[in-house]
Amino acid sequence: MATKEPVVARTYTSFSGMDIIASINGERIGEIQGISYNISKNPWYKLGKRTITGTMVFIIFDRHALYHLLKEPITYVDEIPAFDISITGQNEVGQVCTMSIDKVQILTEGQGISVDDIISQQAFTFKAKGVMPWTPRIE
Repeated sequence: MATKEPVVARTYTSFSGMDIIASINGERIGEIQGISYNISKNPWYKLGKRTITGTMVFIIFDRHALYHLLKEPITYVDEIPAFDISITGQNEVGQVCTMSIDKVQILTEGQGISVDDIISQQAFTFKAKGVMPWTPRIE
């Protein structure tokens, strides 16, 4: 006899920003404040080439936001080899979903600091090869 799927697994659920953990190449990055991406199809190409771009915003603590990816302190972030970003969400009832942004390459870096700001931030724009959409994980 087949086991019955729990009711909570058959419902739609939501996740807030506080439910999210991001990892780069399997290493958790707690400094990330936000990430967004955009997939667009370029109509000028006959085959409709897609472009994936996005932004990442990090809170700066005592080092560069992508310090762990830099080979040496003077490396520019656009020289970092492509990496994967995995994002996992787990809400208060234990439901889990995952997504990933694959083969990310940094294009630009920006940072600002002001006496009016409580935190310092570092922002990056990127391009990527693929996106695996949010998928619920049912155990």
